[in-house]
Amino acid sequence: MKKLIIGLLSLMLLTVFCVTVAAQNADSIYNNKKLMDSLYKKMLRDHYVPDTIVYKRTQALKRKVQGDSLRRSKDSLYHAQRKLFDSTYRKAIALRKNYDRQKDSTYKRQLFEVSRYDSAKRKTTTYRSSNDSLYRKKFMLYKLSDSLKRMDNMGRLKYDSMKRLYAVDVRYDSMHRFKAARGVRLDSMKKVLYLQNIKMDSLRIKKYLQFKKMQLQKLQADTVVLKNGYRTRELLTEITCMAGDTVYINNHYKKVIVKVFPHQKLRLSTTITYSDSINERDTEIFKKMGIALSRTNNSVIATVNGVKHPAAARDGSDKSNPQRDNIEDAICKDLNAENNARRPVVIELPDNVVIFLNTQYADASIENYVSNINAEINNGFLTMRNAGNAFIKSKYSTVTAGNLKKADLNLSSSKFTAGNITAMSVVSNTSHMQLTDCNAMTITSVSDEYVVEKAGSITGNKDFGKFNIQNLKDQLVLSGSNADVKINNVGLESPLIKISSKYADLKVPVYDLQNYSIYYEGSYKDVNKISSATSKTNSPATAFTAIANALDTVGINGKGGITNKTKFEAKAGDITGKYTKVDIVCPFCNVVFN
Repeated sequence: MKKLIIGLLSLMLLTVFCVTVAAQNADSIYNNKKLMDSLYKKMLRDHYVPDTIVYKRTQALKRKVQGDSLRRSKDSLYHAQRKLFDSTYRKAIALRKNYDRQKDSTYKRQLFEVSRYDSAKRKTTTYRSSNDSLYRKKFMLYKLSDSLKRMDNMGRLKYDSMKRLYAVDVRYDSMHRFKAARGVRLDSMKKVLYLQNIKMDSLRIKKYLQFKKMQLQKLQADTVVLKNGYRTRELLTEITCMAGDTVYINNHYKKVIVKVFPHQKLRLSTTITYSDSINERDTEIFKKMGIALSRTNNSVIATVNGVKHPAAARDGSDKSNPQRDNIEDAICKDLNAENNARRPVVIELPDNVVIFLNTQYADASIENYVSNINAEINNGFLTMRNAGNAFIKSKYSTVTAGNLKKADLNLSSSKFTAGNITAMSVVSNTSHMQLTDCNAMTITSVSDEYVVEKAGSITGNKDFGKFNIQNLKDQLVLSGSNADVKINNVGLESPLIKISSKYADLKVPVYDLQNYSIYYEGSYKDVNKISSATSKTNSPATAFTAIANALDTVGINGKGGITNKTKFEAKAGDITGKYTKVDIVCPFCNVVFN
């Protein structure tokens, strides 16, 4: 504010000075003009010369005098301005010094007031600190007993923390062992997959070698035919066959190939070799070979009878040989020679017919999809592709099938291999069965070996033998005794695993499941053979086990005896919603849950 006032005063002074100088300058100019006029008049009065030259000189002199007067006026104005500026500057300097002195005095007074306030504050702080120190001393005296109690509590807390740390270390060790076991399991699964791939490759190689063997045998037979001067002839016969009819194929000692073709007839064909000329018709030759076609109302019967062995047929020791009465015929001998006995009979029939196939001591092959087939194989081989409904009865035979919608099997000392089956029912004994996938299975098995890659729902009875399930997707309800049941992987949505057996080896892995409950009831000595599922669960903190022993009577070989009974229970995860329930009652068993 003071600076603003000083600036305004300086501006006012400068304005007054300029106005004054301007007035003085105007007065001096006016006076100089009057002086020049007087001098000019005097000069004219004293030295008047009417000559023009003199007048010009006079004018020049007059202008010179006026210029000198103007310069003197300008110099006087400059000196006046300079004096005014110097005086104004000195006043401003004086005002500035006065303002600085006042400011310094005010700042010093403020510093003095602050120092007084700080000194008072320090005195107050000193007083309060002295009071606080006295209060703290008093408080420490009162709280000495409390500090001792806190030290005791801290010692107890330290002991509890060390105990919990030890429990965490134990849990970490168990998890580490679980990871190691899981890594070993993954390695074993990789090895199993590797062995399965090797097995599949070996099967493909085996099929390829069998095909090449068949081609080689055919080539050898053709070579023998050509070498011995035999001739070949293709035989063909056919009969009317409509869709929906029933076709009966009775085959003995000769390979049959069944094909489906889009015609309303049944066609039977084969190839023969002969040395002498044969003038008979195809039907006559088929009759001598034991091959015939006949038709009733809605059914067609195809009979294919081969010769088991010429020597057995010649002496009549083989009473089951249909050709034993015609074996002395020369043409019949030629037709039933070894090179003709190996040649297959091809049966072509329409689609949507019901096939009843009865094969004894021979091979049969179905190369197309059939909707309904009823096959009975005795001491033979049956190879078929996909089918709708299949009823197969096999004895001392090998059956290979593709994908089946519904299958009803009766196996005795046989081998059955298939792909995907929607629903099946099996009654078997001393047989081997291998499946890729089966949604629903009902079994009655005695001394069999079953291998299933993927299984849905399995129910039935299993006595003796083995039952290996690679992946269980749905439930397993099984009863029996003396069976080896092994499940490698249990699906997360499997609702129930219930086994009632005795003298068995069981494996039910539950370490990959999150929600499950286990109930096991068996004999006392089996408790050492049970691997605890709680140590392998994903949430070991939520799992608990309970084992109880009690006296029970268990029948052994029809005789009652007193033995201890073991109950084992384990739960993990949430068992209020969807979970897997494992219920096993198996005395004198070896049970593994991992």
